[in-house]
This record gives sequence, structure tokens and C-alpha cells, in this order.
Amino acid sequence: LLGTAFIILLRPTFLGAIYNWGITAVGLQNYLGLDSLTLFIMGTMTTAGNRAIMIGIALGIASTSLKVLLGIDRSYLGSSDE
Repeated sequence: LLGTAFIILLRPTFLGAIYNWGITAVGLQNYLGLDSLTLFIMGTMTTAGNRAIMIGIALGIASTSLKVLLGIDRSYLGSSDE
């Protein structure tokens, strides 16, 4: 996680320009350039995170709905049955 953040934040800096210049001189710009790495990280890993968040939201909604439908839900204000 820290490595991906470092790659994304390095791209617009002076060190990122030096890195891209070195990779271009070697001829690996299409594979190891910061532009292609950033697009891969933002396109692939962000999608996985979004899916995980959506699955968590769906499970929370389903469990809360079941609690309400079955009458297990407890009121925040309390009840007189205590």
C-alpha cells in the first residue's frame, strides 16, 4: 500500500521526471514508466477497493434489514422493558 502511494505521488515530481527519462533511455517506457504504472494502479487496485466497500455496505444493509424484520433491533432510546 505504501509502495503504490509512493509511485502515484512520485509521478508529478522532479524525481519522477528523472525516473521517466532514465526508463525512456533504456527503452522500457511502455512497461515500467510511471504513467503506465499509475494507470494500472488506479484502474486495477482501486476497482478492487471499491468492490470491497460495496460488498461491505450490502452486507450491512442486509443484516440491518433482517434485524428489523425479525424484531431483534433494539431502540436507541431504550424501552420500558428494562
